[in-house]
Amino acid sequence: MKWTSAIPLALLSALSTVSPLPQEEPESYETQSDPTIYNLKIDAPSVPDLHNKLLSKSTDQVGLFPNAPALEFYLTTRPQEATTLATYPIGIVHEALVLTGTNSLYDLKTTQPDLIEVTPGTTFSVNEFTLDEPSGQVSWRGAKESAWVAFPSSADPKGFEIKWKDPDAITIQNFFPVRIVYQKVEQ
Repeated sequence: MKWTSAIPLALLSALSTVSPLPQEEPESYETQSDPTIYNLKIDAPSVPDLHNKLLSKSTDQVGLFPNAPALEFYLTTRPQEATTLATYPIGIVHEALVLTGTNSLYDLKTTQPDLIEVTPGTTFSVNEFTLDEPSGQVSWRGAKESAWVAFPSSADPKGFEIKWKDPDAITIQNFFPVRIVYQKVEQ
């Protein structure tokens, strides 16, 4: 029976000599070769109440919320490639814009990507945004048939939530098709 008490001691001493594996640090704003800060805005000339309004967030939902400050972000790769849109200013934690959801309708949110546990059947995308250089248009995975839409917010009666809608998504018709474009923040 003496060997059973030796096992935990052996494990403890083995663990104390193991050093952690190096973790790949997310590209921070301070290490960026291009320190440009951007806003996202709605381009929807047919919907004057939404057109040219800057996106903001309520809790973690990105959309148009009149009492919230404009959302700012920076790119973690070049605009010609799929990229992560990391939020700015940087706080204690790293946050980024993500698309998450099921059934071909995805919420645009801010979250800490490293802390998310994705459940089976749920889409979670943080580094697949594409930015079109001439038009300034933001899309996801470069999908041509899919589009951004603005739904009235359930949390804010004057707000709108931004979502990405695939053509096969089944939803009620209370949304507005919009384009999301990026623009440099003048400092």
